[in-house]
Amino acid sequence: MLGEELYKRLKGNKYLIVIDDIWNILAWDNLKIYFPNDNNGSRIMFTSRIVDVAVSLNAKPHNLRFLTEDESWELLEQKAFQKESCPAELLEVGKIIATKCQGLPLAIVVISRLLAKKEKTQYWWRQVAECVSSYIVSDPKEYMNTLALSYNHLPHHLKPCFLDFGAFPEDYEIPVWHLMWLWVAEGFIQQHDEKSLEEVAKDYLMDLIDRSLVIASKRKSNVLRYEQTSSSSSSNPFAYKQRRMCIYDNIVDYTSLKGFELHIRSFLSFSHSVYNLPVKDVSFVCQAFKRLRVLNLLSTKYISFSKEIEKLVHLRYLALHVDHEHFQLSMSNLWNLETIMIDGPKGSLVLYDIKRMVKLRHVYTRRLIEILDVPPDGSSFVLDNLQTTAKLDLSEGNTRLGLFPNRKKLKCHDRGFPTLHFLIHLETLTLFNDVLRWNLDLHMSVFPPNLKSLTLSNFGLPWEKMSVLGRLPNLEVLKLSDKAFEGPTWDTNDGEFRKLRFLKFQGLFIKRWNTCNDHFVNLQTLVLNDCQWLEEIPSSLGDIPTLEMIQVRWCNHSAEDSARQIQEEQKMMGNDGLKILIYPLNRDLVAFVDEDD
Repeated sequence: MLGEELYKRLKGNKYLIVIDDIWNILAWDNLKIYFPNDNNGSRIMFTSRIVDVAVSLNAKPHNLRFLTEDESWELLEQKAFQKESCPAELLEVGKIIATKCQGLPLAIVVISRLLAKKEKTQYWWRQVAECVSSYIVSDPKEYMNTLALSYNHLPHHLKPCFLDFGAFPEDYEIPVWHLMWLWVAEGFIQQHDEKSLEEVAKDYLMDLIDRSLVIASKRKSNVLRYEQTSSSSSSNPFAYKQRRMCIYDNIVDYTSLKGFELHIRSFLSFSHSVYNLPVKDVSFVCQAFKRLRVLNLLSTKYISFSKEIEKLVHLRYLALHVDHEHFQLSMSNLWNLETIMIDGPKGSLVLYDIKRMVKLRHVYTRRLIEILDVPPDGSSFVLDNLQTTAKLDLSEGNTRLGLFPNRKKLKCHDRGFPTLHFLIHLETLTLFNDVLRWNLDLHMSVFPPNLKSLTLSNFGLPWEKMSVLGRLPNLEVLKLSDKAFEGPTWDTNDGEFRKLRFLKFQGLFIKRWNTCNDHFVNLQTLVLNDCQWLEEIPSSLGDIPTLEMIQVRWCNHSAEDSARQIQEEQKMMGNDGLKILIYPLNRDLVAFVDEDD
């Protein structure tokens, strides 16, 4: 009856209806029949926290951005003082508070209501400014209840993933792949018949983003940014019930832990040591938490490692920062390990008894990986689950690649080009040439068929060989650095690089680049770093309809000028969306050419 009455009131009239906070399609399906369509210019606008709702309704979306600093202060002043203006003595600290809200309207509204309730003094406002995040969440009715609405609507499998963000410090940036590997090790990801655990984890993450609970700050570099406002400690009276321990303060304070805390399954440290001094040993962690599944100590430098770490037989995820050059790790007892991450100075990571690591999925390090105790032909075992290995040492030949037939990412040092066509699952490849560039050749048979991302360094190939890369059918990302190709001129050809989205040159001695817009039909981003001989960027690149950004860093003035000219030409044709970022040669200051952006 109510719906019929609404229909009668609207029929024949021009109306604007605003529906706030739609959570599912069913709500709209139940309402839409009561809105008459008389083709008289009536409009319906709705808000939703869930992207899929807008997509399913075939609506024209307007994605809300963060507020600027000026907008943030304007909103805070309006809510805190109503129709009055802010007193001069509170203006400076008030703008600091507004800035610390990071452009989030909800945070600004909550903090301004708090400020409005109490006496408006410099002392009180400065207290708030020192710890804005804590005051924002201090009143559950104002902030946490709003967040709880989104949390309560999450399906069961996404709730632990969302809560896991609370393990990281405030404003912490974490690569997507790091987060996905951690979720897999924590047991948050449900097995899917047709997808790998990592693919399912990425779907979970995108679902959280589409529900407006997580913000991707750098989508193209696969980095996420989010907030954390609380910490955990063993002094918490409820610690005995907790399975995860996160340390944000000085980890050395925990070296005096005594006894065993067998309930702890995950130990994550975000401490940066005392005055950045390395910690002597990690044995205290191994002794205190014998049933660990996840151990993340990347932020703290360690001088040495005792054999205690090899006794953590339940360990699935191991992340360490090792401060000495050579690090050896025996896998004889760590047969449950799925992810190994070793950070620190250049050197080597020596893995023993890797044949027992049947569950191993990812090995990530900046060091050169040496695998010992492997028969020359590698015929005795195969690690089917291994997807990622970084900087694998191939000095003894390519036979060891057969140990990991299902890998998706690979970095390796070699003398020339290894033959990789049999790695049919490989999507990301980084190759470093370790010898003088003599008589190196490049053929299609080198590369696997499903390769999407390729990085080459120090090969000294002639530019004519770029045609080999241009014919790779699925290549989307290409990065060339440190004389990967040499010669003064690159002439592109028709029919190549049909799927390329991202192209980066780093430290190449190229002078002239002759091309046209239909040679890179899907290019979105062009990055030119330290290409000081390049005379100009081809103006035809500006006509690529998909191009979104050109970044020029430490190139000569003529290349910078050509980038500016491309932008001016595009603006004259009505294309205001192309961004040009210029980092001038021999300067630290970044100049943004498009000052209106």
